[in-house]
Amino acid sequence: MSKTTNPYEQYKSLIEEFDYILDIYERSQTEEKKYPPGFMKYIYERMLKNINSFVNKAGILKSQLSNFDPSLRLRSSAIGGDSSILCDDALQKLNNSIERLEDYRDKIDTIISK
Repeated sequence: MSKTTNPYEQYKSLIEEFDYILDIYERSQTEEKKYPPGFMKYIYERMLKNINSFVNKAGILKSQLSNFDPSLRLRSSAIGGDSSILCDDALQKLNNSIERLEDYRDKIDTIISK
C-alpha cells in the first residue's frame, strides 16, 4: 500500500494516483495518432500495470474502510491539516474510481489485442 497507515492519507494518495492515470488515459486518446503504434502499445501496457496496481491498492483500502462506521470522518494527520472526508464518501469515491478504471482497462485490453 502506501508508506503511511493513516486511512485519509492513503485515500488522498490513491485519488491523486487515479487522477494521474486518468490524465494519461485521456491524453493517450487525443494524441494517439501522433505516435507510432509500437510506442502507443508500450504506453497502454504501462497504463494497464498502473491501473491494476491502483485497483489492488484501492481494493485493500476499501476492505479496511468497510470495517469503519460510515459516518466516521477520515482526517489528515498533517500538522495544521483540516482536511477530512466521511468514510462513506471515501468508499463511494473509491468504488467509482475502481469501476471507471476497470472500464478503461477493458478498453485498453481491446486496443492492445488489435
